[in-house]
Amino acid sequence: PVTIEAKDTNGTPVRTTYTPNIKPVTPTATPAKTTDIQGKAQTGLPEFKGGTVTVNGVPKTVEIDETKAPKLLDPETGEPTDEPVVIPGEGTYTIEDGKVKFQPEPQFIGTATGVEVQREDTNGTPVKAKYTPTVTPVKPTGEDVTSEDVQGAEQNGTPKFTPGNPDVAITITDEQPAKLIDPETGKPTD
Repeated sequence: PVTIEAKDTNGTPVRTTYTPNIKPVTPTATPAKTTDIQGKAQTGLPEFKGGTVTVNGVPKTVEIDETKAPKLLDPETGEPTDEPVVIPGEGTYTIEDGKVKFQPEPQFIGTATGVEVQREDTNGTPVKAKYTPTVTPVKPTGEDVTSEDVQGAEQNGTPKFTPGNPDVAITITDEQPAKLIDPETGKPTD
């Protein structure tokens, strides 16, 4: 409170106090989940809303500050960071164009650990929520082929490989050649 003094026309002072009552406003957030195929980047963002409080019968809202980008929370410290968050064996989280981008490691499948995301309202009050991506497996298939010719003649054949998803091509190159499987070890061999 603050004390205020005023005087009447006779010069007689009078004092009174003014006490503001500040009602807290708490922003809210709803977690986000996304699902996509193995190896493909995913983007998502929890839904953040400004907090609303009723003052003298009138609802008032303090909005989320759209001039400030969301921040990832470092899983080690719990503090906001501008650095990528890397979860070993799963993938990397970054903020791009105001959203969380998750780039899974090529072999990762399943529901990731996820990352906490934080925003602030225009009063600077922080609010956080989790973003959790799920990566579904992509399993290519192979079709056996056979060939037939007379004894002693050389034969050729190429098995047919089909991608598990059109977005994940099967590439056979000099750097990534198709390999024969050793019948004794069951492992690829040159």
